[in-house]
Amino acid sequence: MRFGIESIDPAQHVVVLARVTQMADDPGVFPKGERLLVDNVCEALGEPGSWYLDRPRGELTYVPMPGERPEASVVIAPRLERLLVFQGDPAARRWVEHLRFRGLTLAHSNWTMPPLGQTFGQSEANLDGAVSAVGARSLVIEGCAVRHAGTYAMAFGAGCRDNRVENCELVDLGGGGIKVGHAAGAPLFGWVTENDPEKVPSHHTLRQCLIAHGGRVHAAAAGVWIAHAHDNVVEHNDIFDFYQIGVSAGWTWGYGPSQTHHNDVGFNHIHTIGQNVLSDMAAVYTLGVSPGTRVHDNVCHDVKAHDYGGYGLYTDEGSSGIVMENNLVYRARSGGFHQHYGKENRIQNNIFAFGDEAQLQRTRPEPHTSFFIERNIVYWDNANLVLGNNWWDNHYKLDYNVYWNRGKPIRFFADLNFQQWQQKFGQDRHSIVADPLLVAPEKDDFRLKENSPALKLGFKPFDYSKAGRTAPPVLTRDLPSVPKAFE
Repeated sequence: MRFGIESIDPAQHVVVLARVTQMADDPGVFPKGERLLVDNVCEALGEPGSWYLDRPRGELTYVPMPGERPEASVVIAPRLERLLVFQGDPAARRWVEHLRFRGLTLAHSNWTMPPLGQTFGQSEANLDGAVSAVGARSLVIEGCAVRHAGTYAMAFGAGCRDNRVENCELVDLGGGGIKVGHAAGAPLFGWVTENDPEKVPSHHTLRQCLIAHGGRVHAAAAGVWIAHAHDNVVEHNDIFDFYQIGVSAGWTWGYGPSQTHHNDVGFNHIHTIGQNVLSDMAAVYTLGVSPGTRVHDNVCHDVKAHDYGGYGLYTDEGSSGIVMENNLVYRARSGGFHQHYGKENRIQNNIFAFGDEAQLQRTRPEPHTSFFIERNIVYWDNANLVLGNNWWDNHYKLDYNVYWNRGKPIRFFADLNFQQWQQKFGQDRHSIVADPLLVAPEKDDFRLKENSPALKLGFKPFDYSKAGRTAPPVLTRDLPSVPKAFE
């Protein structure tokens, strides 16, 4: 099949995937087993579904799938990167406000590689959204769909406040789902140093949305990304099939000033994250000082990093003042919880189950209290440690937890057994090693039986079935399945 065409949507392409065994002269440049993506290579044509775009000639060559016929084929070549734009002027205090959008489908946005290429340190944060807003306030986007996008689906930048995205379906995304903190291609966080509170994004509600099948072009993009923004609510969403992070909140490395605080991430179902593609990631990830932020009543599972660091809950550099409670985390390969470094976070009343590595991890000793880990159930079935990495300084508090390794011996930090751990470090004085009497954890049923010993230690059962979206998809329910970007 040949079509005269000007451009093609990168989110729709088929790529050639190769595993690199070595570079020409220096295997260390690109380690064995890492992934390399090569696309738009004429010599690679042959497999059904492969294509080549000859840009100078404006010609697309496509090898059809079995049963496809040229006369019945639809080829869509997006041109616009932004499909819906709200452009206010925060400096002049001129806002786009009090608008409602309902039942719209926005589809097929483009992304064009910049002349010098695209790279960004984390979360592909410099990308814009198919829906892009600056200086937008009191907007309602309800029951809408964004699909086949080249970047993020939605982005809310400087001056945005009191906007609501509810019951929307964001699927097949070149980047991530929703950004709160940057939009419109502006310098990233240029407004932060201006000390202008009117430019700080805040008070967004992202509720009852389907956010799925992302990272198809920009693998590191997050399902929901919040940075230097406060008082936002992310609740009752289904977030899955991403390669880096489900929900990210923060964006300040270390203990410096941060505009991120009092964000609420609750009752979300976040799963199928990482998928053996990227490393150092989590279902829920935080950065920097963030007083009043809560991560609660989420169900997070099937988090798998390519190399290292695939966690359920991850408080990274400087995360402080955060409460994580009533979360169910299971099958997070590198552990249910990990803190790189931070201050006085409370990790309480969670269930952490079936981590392949150490169940709870901590990277850096610090001179202050890193966290309180109390009234949690930690349940696993392998020979690995309860606690991994650095716990020598004893600047933390663990107590009233229930640990159970399916009847096998358990080992704490430095290969200590439970009694040695209690005696040497003075931690977990009221904790126990006992079967918490979960109903059927091997079948993902983590309810507690009435006589669970965790109840005597103050664990409060929570209804994790309430997590996630309560309504089925409408606008995207008949779409064909979205192919993986990586096998």
